Amino acid sequence: MINAHAYNITVRQIEADTQVLFEARVRELPDVVDFGETWEEAYGLAVDSIETIAAMMAEQNRSMPEPAAIEDEYSGRVTLRVPRSLHRRLAEQAEFESISLNQYLVTLLAHGCGTTFEKSSTQSDWHLAKSNEFQKHRGKRHLEVISGNNNQSGGWLRIA
Repeated sequence: MINAHAYNITVRQIEADTQVLFEARVRELPDVVDFGETWEEAYGLAVDSIETIAAMMAEQNRSMPEPAAIEDEYSGRVTLRVPRSLHRRLAEQAEFESISLNQYLVTLLAHGCGTTFEKSSTQSDWHLAKSNEFQKHRGKRHLEVISGNNNQSGGWLRIA
């Protein structure tokens, strides 16, 4: 017997026409999408779908995908390629703010994900916190990437 609650279920609120619904998706089973009038109902339907699919697959002697492991360890390093014009614009803005390009990019990314950096009251470490501003603007775009001329080749940026 499988533990359906071990699967990665994401529930989010959506608007369909004029009705507010909750949509549940299962990461390991991308074709599973369930809708409910409440968060709990959508989650319960997704759990039921996982159990039903597992039973059907067992009847067919097929193996059920395992729940994806949650990776807790990340290196903190990301490498991305951007157009030179964007690289220039970001570097100029970082210089204007008197901070490093790395710190400027981290701030933009954190804001775009709805988080801010706050100083821990008990430690000298910084930690991520949910931004109240993000909560007010949920579902709206926060960052707009300005792409460069298609003829330009990009530069490498490393976020470390």
